[in-house]
Amino acid sequence: FYNWNRVFVRYCDGSSFTGDVEEVNQVTKLHFRGKRIWQAVMEDLLAAGMDKARQALLSGCSAGGLTTIIHCDKFKELLPLKTKVKCMADAGFFMDVYGHKSRVSSYFSYKKNV
Repeated sequence: FYNWNRVFVRYCDGSSFTGDVEEVNQVTKLHFRGKRIWQAVMEDLLAAGMDKARQALLSGCSAGGLTTIIHCDKFKELLPLKTKVKCMADAGFFMDVYGHKSRVSSYFSYKKNV
């Protein structure tokens, strides 16, 4: 692995890099624009040489795993056809389940930022 590169993108948008909401959240005063962050990171990596990669792996855990699931196909489309692309989600598949207080806890109720 002497000539490999590893890029760590901090999770900071609350929507697995899918949000692009124009309005500022009035309670938190936050902007949810993770889609723009994802696009900027990919553009930067491609300009830095990722477009010449022979192999590429997109991976993440927890929310990063969900990010991997969501963006895998688009990630592959960014690279040349000859590039061997794999995606590995280490967790990140959130399900609607009963919580410890017997209420259904829905991950997807939080997707308002997308």
